[in-house]
Amino acid sequence: MTTIPEAAALWHQSGVSTIPILANGTKRPAVSWATYQARIPELGELDQWWGNGKQFGLAVICGAVSGNLEMTELEGRVALDASLMEKIEDAAEELGAR
Repeated sequence: MTTIPEAAALWHQSGVSTIPILANGTKRPAVSWATYQARIPELGELDQWWGNGKQFGLAVICGAVSGNLEMTELEGRVALDASLMEKIEDAAEELGAR
């Protein structure tokens, strides 16, 4: 299983901007995220956020800063429906989005 610090490092290696979010279910940023809409955090910042034992979640910043990344978030029953997820994956592949 991938830890949150490992996931942040993988996103970083892929050229995607990430920030820490509060781990209380609110999805609120733990830092001012406006800066990271314009630049990807440095590895030292990732270490500062996730390497200090604090329990932060992880948010991905889409758009120009992350190579024009777009993301769709599925929640609730939809996210747990394996057959629906297969249909979504198939449709994405047919459209060349995968």
